[in-house]
Amino acid sequence: MASFPFFAALMIVATFFTFVVFFWLQLSALRRHGHVSFLLLLIGTGCGLLSAGIGMLGHWLEAPAAIPTFFYYVPGILLLGQMILGIWGTVLLFRSYGALSDAGGVRPGNADHGA
Repeated sequence: MASFPFFAALMIVATFFTFVVFFWLQLSALRRHGHVSFLLLLIGTGCGLLSAGIGMLGHWLEAPAAIPTFFYYVPGILLLGQMILGIWGTVLLFRSYGALSDAGGVRPGNADHGA
């Protein structure tokens, strides 16, 4: 039976990989469309990557009892930034899609919308 640390490490790697994929998709969308929502989502994902990286670095460098408070406060602030920017960027993206949808007559379930 595999040990818990193996699954914990697997989850960290999977989460990091997912962040990198989101980052790449958002960067590609920003370059292609130039919409501010993608910029906010990109910065939010960058905050998430930094938060995870700094948080894990603190645990890998020292014993948990000796971790400086920096390794708790900074990732927390970055995580808060990720949440705020992620929600804000998503709201702007949905509003933009709604405006485009209304202008073009596209409705969910409409076969003519060319998915």
